[in-house]
Amino acid sequence: MRSEVSRTAVWIVIAANTIWAIDSVALLFPRWIEPTGLGVAFVLVQATAVAGLAVLEYVVLRKTQTT
Repeated sequence: MRSEVSRTAVWIVIAANTIWAIDSVALLFPRWIEPTGLGVAFVLVQATAVAGLAVLEYVVLRKTQTT
């Protein structure tokens, strides 16, 4: 077992989550899809959750970097 996770791997996950959140919201604007109100709400909630996860990952990465 590895006691430490690669910082590069964590940065890749943070970037992927950030892109996922931005793309989820961006998908709603050009009207390629026309979701119902519930669909829009679902996309916005999951984008917020993924963005929150990216922020949490970043905070933990920064915290472990200083110790």
